[in-house]
Amino acid sequence: MRIALLGAGRIGMLHGRLLAGDSRVDELIVADADPARAEDAARSLGGRVADAGSAISLADAAVIAASTNAHAGLVRMAIDRGIPVFCEKPLAFDLEETVALVEHVERTGAVVQVGFQRRFDPAFVEARRLVDHGDLGTLYLVRLIAHDHEPPPDAYIPVSGGLFRDSSIHDFDALRWVTGREVEEVCAVGSVRGFPIFAEYGDVDTAAAILRLEDGTLGVLSQTRHDSRGYDIRMEIVGSGDSVALGLSAHTPLRSLEPDSMPEREPWMTFLTRFEAAYRAEMLAFLQVAKGETDSPCTARDALEAMRVSVAAGRALASHRVIRMSEVAQAAVPGMRSGVVSVAAGDGAGGQAGRATALAADAKRQSAEVSWSPKVYFNGATIMSTSTVDLIRIARTAGFDGVEVRSERLLEDAGEANDAAAIVQPGEVWSLNGLQVQVRPDGQLDRERLLRELEPRLELCRALRAAYLLVVPPRVRDVDLARVIDALQVGLDLVQLEARGIGVRVAFEFLGFGDCPINSPELAGKVVAGVPAIDVVLDSCHWYASGAGPLVGFPVERLAMVHLNDVPPLAPRETEDADRVLPGGGVIRLAELGATLRDRRYRGPVSVETFNPTYWRADPLEIARLARASVDRFLAAD
Repeated sequence: MRIALLGAGRIGMLHGRLLAGDSRVDELIVADADPARAEDAARSLGGRVADAGSAISLADAAVIAASTNAHAGLVRMAIDRGIPVFCEKPLAFDLEETVALVEHVERTGAVVQVGFQRRFDPAFVEARRLVDHGDLGTLYLVRLIAHDHEPPPDAYIPVSGGLFRDSSIHDFDALRWVTGREVEEVCAVGSVRGFPIFAEYGDVDTAAAILRLEDGTLGVLSQTRHDSRGYDIRMEIVGSGDSVALGLSAHTPLRSLEPDSMPEREPWMTFLTRFEAAYRAEMLAFLQVAKGETDSPCTARDALEAMRVSVAAGRALASHRVIRMSEVAQAAVPGMRSGVVSVAAGDGAGGQAGRATALAADAKRQSAEVSWSPKVYFNGATIMSTSTVDLIRIARTAGFDGVEVRSERLLEDAGEANDAAAIVQPGEVWSLNGLQVQVRPDGQLDRERLLRELEPRLELCRALRAAYLLVVPPRVRDVDLARVIDALQVGLDLVQLEARGIGVRVAFEFLGFGDCPINSPELAGKVVAGVPAIDVVLDSCHWYASGAGPLVGFPVERLAMVHLNDVPPLAPRETEDADRVLPGGGVIRLAELGATLRDRRYRGPVSVETFNPTYWRADPLEIARLARASVDRFLAAD
């Protein structure tokens, strides 16, 4: 097997060494956000280096150990490529993203194993066996002890998601797995006892939670970010027939004061030494999963359930009340990330001051999330008369995060495509726009034309390292709608199968024009419902042209990009591409659209796209600067 190793940090290298030493692995293809680290890792492991998309496209299975915010995107890329995936916890950054990803995994039947390594620790395995066989009798109480040796780096704290989501999620998964029971309700308390920086970000360094399981068994978690003696992970189970301890040995970083206690040996100091055997067994299990020899021992659904318990604990801590798991099944509080908590920082006057500081920090974080700070791209259609090379340079100068490039220009001039490929940076080209799926007069797919036009566009995507190929429906009148939807589903499925072979995703955008059969959000939703691997793009002009109604039936959870623009006061169905102006210069209710997207949890990128010939004749850099300013005003107003 060829394995894509995505992430070459501490845990990635641990997995890499295990994989490199296994005879079933023919080749390791290493990708990392830091190219130098990827080179070092590949050299050490005897593998080769590639970017993430290429690594996935070449591999038979993927092991994801990248930064948390990259997990969901890499998992999607791998499962849409059709290969088994191992992903370190968490599966995604927050609850909403996890729910969307799990739905995608289960909808596509993808094979995913999530890295909760305690399921492979010999003592945890034995505890599960004892519970399953009834050897412990009626379970009364499960104690969970989780003490880090040292707190994480300061820079990690604001992006960690909070103590319960970052660290306790392992304990919550272990509790579910060992007992075979689901959590019913959670209450929690927390303090900042030794490291004030946690309070600055609405987090705690010390916490406790009580969990009531569905059969009445109680779980009690104690968690700290610091333990001077070492890394202490234990579980104690008290039952009517027996009581057992996991993680209690001569290596446990705990000093007993009893005269007949066991001799102390070198204590566990990190998770790598504490769970070395478990990590090895976990990766060996994944190789069996990847070969189709067994089912995933830790599914995406398992990861979601552990995330839900983490979210419940965070809400319990913030609200000072018991949180039932049925509450977490509903949408999260708008604008609030899972695991963001307010805290008590000690007792008395000092504790009140700490609580005030934490609440202020929490409010600041919530406010920042509500305001939506996406990546902002510049679509080449806005300055269509400008070369792609100049488009890229102008976008950089004007402060954009990247560009969407136009196939109209690049297919006409191979030299322009080569020049652009020579200067583009990784991640700078969000999409190639685009490809139009054509149908015959009877509404059937024009397959030959689609394949003929797809091939050169995929070559451009490969050369420019585009993340997406944008696909739009045909502009034809008087065709059977049902046939067109069927044709589009067949065509989109064909496109995504070809595109995923080179690591490119596909996004579908409806056109609100009167001569387009797929001219509303609802119809776009019907099209992509039949093609689970496809994402969607929403354009404000097309939303206006469709009547600017609620996004009923439109899968915002699959939304990959929002095109921002405006139009003068024209009848919606009379609006054309050339009428577009910069955001804020027309009559589209952009604030309403932004609020709808924010409430539906969209936090993805936006791009300015107009097709106005007036802009093509103006100074392109000035237009780009005006476009960037218009997006900033939109986001500030939102």
